[in-house]
Amino acid sequence: MDRALPEIKLPRARQAFVLGWPYTNLGGVNAVVRSLVREFSNSGPLAPLVMEVVPSSVHGASLDELPLLRIDLLPPYDARRPWRSFLSFCVHLGPHLWRLRRICRTERIKVLNPHFIGLTHFALMLFRRTVWRKGKLVFSFHGSDLRAMMQSRGLERLLLRLLVRGADRLVACSEGLADELRAFAPECAGRITAIHNGINIDSFVGSADPQFRLPEHFSTRTKLVSVGAFEAKKAHEVLIRAFAQVRRARPDAALIIAGQAGAQLAATRQLVRELGLESDVHLLVDIPHPHIAALLQTANVFVLSSQWEKGVCGEGFAIALLEAAAARIPVVSTESCGVRELITHGESGLLVPPGRPELLAEAVQALLADPNEAARQAANLHDKARRQFTWQSAHRQYLALVGMSDTEIASRACPLNEYGRKTAHRTSAAVPAWPSPDG
Repeated sequence: MDRALPEIKLPRARQAFVLGWPYTNLGGVNAVVRSLVREFSNSGPLAPLVMEVVPSSVHGASLDELPLLRIDLLPPYDARRPWRSFLSFCVHLGPHLWRLRRICRTERIKVLNPHFIGLTHFALMLFRRTVWRKGKLVFSFHGSDLRAMMQSRGLERLLLRLLVRGADRLVACSEGLADELRAFAPECAGRITAIHNGINIDSFVGSADPQFRLPEHFSTRTKLVSVGAFEAKKAHEVLIRAFAQVRRARPDAALIIAGQAGAQLAATRQLVRELGLESDVHLLVDIPHPHIAALLQTANVFVLSSQWEKGVCGEGFAIALLEAAAARIPVVSTESCGVRELITHGESGLLVPPGRPELLAEAVQALLADPNEAARQAANLHDKARRQFTWQSAHRQYLALVGMSDTEIASRACPLNEYGRKTAHRTSAAVPAWPSPDG
């Protein structure tokens, strides 16, 4: 009688998430990538790998068992030294292509997925089109990267358009950003897809730090909360001027803004002083994410004041709105990029045009004046985020881009963990047929 042999599996093929800075940095792009990495780790035919494009020749490090590679790729153009940068790119291109080929073979990479796209990724595009014929290159845009492309001129713009054309798939984090991408590269319209950012509501709410405390004189006040880096696109000056109007009508109101330090932090502090709001506005700079979750639990209204001028400035899709939805906080937001894809005015939040502090103030006061209506809208937004804006959905859509499903097994697994960097033996695992670039 024949004995059944134990199943021997090879490690899953990989999707490499490519960042132009350290994976552990703070910021919205890194938060998106970390969430996608978790989903790819949990299930599906592709295991995650992170590739940092940083000035280092070291690779093979690990982070919580996640394979982490580092490679130094040069852009073909730098406005400060155009000819020198081009010559340096040409000199190093051959070694870069050879190393990318070795990495993709060794790590079984089937998809390269750079996030926040720029000319540093030009070598990846040439690698895909000349050497790596069986893999797929998927560019993920987040907002500021695309607006910088659309503001470029001359040779830089030409190279950026060639870069975009060379990708197999182009992902925008909202339909609004996808429309801007189609305006920049209309010939690529058939390859552009919107995949919304998501949120794990239970995980986010459960991550709140119970030790977090606001200063005592803020604890009993009516709190308006906003979360966003201190950058021009967040338009915190509009928010603060709107709050000044709310404050005149409601003396108990306070404003708390949490975000990464940025170019507008000093100007934001100066405006608070000029308006005499030092005792009413509290800025939380570079606080850990569990403090954000705890802060939202104290809020009466969440306010987003971001600006949006197509092709010029704005964000791609505000994850902060999803976090407010997770915390069941009523929302007032400007109609910035992607917001209408999440919020229906009067049903799941209140929307106002960007750059109008008086309208922002009116909407905030309307929600504060009617707590029952505010709670109804907050519940509707929470339910919509739970149903439609999940990282599981984003994971499935990324797999679908390259012709895979989340239940498909791309190869047989081996008796190592899912991140195993060695194989028990070499085999020719079946890989799904890739769609054509225009399919």
